[in-house]
Order: sequence, then structure tokens, then C-alpha cells
Amino acid sequence: MFDVEGRYYVVDLPGYGYARVSKADRERFLQLMAGYLQQRPTLRGVVWLLDIRRTPSDGDHAIAAIFEERGVPVLAAVTKADKVARGRQAARVADILESLGLDQEQVVVTSAHTKAGIEELRNAVEQFVTEAT
Repeated sequence: MFDVEGRYYVVDLPGYGYARVSKADRERFLQLMAGYLQQRPTLRGVVWLLDIRRTPSDGDHAIAAIFEERGVPVLAAVTKADKVARGRQAARVADILESLGLDQEQVVVTSAHTKAGIEELRNAVEQFVTEAT
């Protein structure tokens, strides 16, 4: 948990998708996240990291259903844009958004390696938190 200047908290939950762990461990991670998301009354929004190279998994769809059920605002940070040719990025992002039922306004495309989209992500998180509170 990270306290951001006393204004809000950021909680970093474990990944559940492509970590190098057993299928059973991935399922436990998914259940942990699901429990947290469903039972946390103070949850005001989610920043969801999605790898641009990956097709959304069954776990991603399960989490998307929980977001929808809870009515929690979602900001999708599509990561690792530098790993996909620039000409294919828009199509990959569109596929991810369509698969998960997200809108274009809910996404920021980023690359930690090139720093592309990082400032935009910071601004989007700030706006996201401000609007959610």
C-alpha cells in the first residue's frame, strides 16, 4: 500500500496472468484479487495494467466482470508498447479494449523502457483519482 501525499492510497495487487508460477498459484492470485475487489468498500477505482502483447485471458475477463459488477471506474494502462511495432499498436489496443468491454477514454498506452505515455499516465491517474473521490 502506498499513501500518496495523504490524499489517497494506491494498492498494488499481485499479477494473476503471465507470472512464472504454477496454474494453481495464478488461480490463488486471481481469487485474492477478486476477494479484495468485491469486499473493499472504499475502493474508488482501478488502474489495470494490461500487456499489449497479450490477448486478454480468462482471468482478465473474470476481473472485468467484477469491475462491471462493482461499477468501479477502470483506467487501463496498456504496457510494453515498445515491444510491438508502432503500426500494430492501435490495432492491439483496440482488440484488448473490445475484448474487455472498455472504451478508448479508459486507456493510456505506455512503455517503461522508452517512457512513452508515462507522463500521460500520471496525469490520467491524477484526473482519475480526483473524479473518483
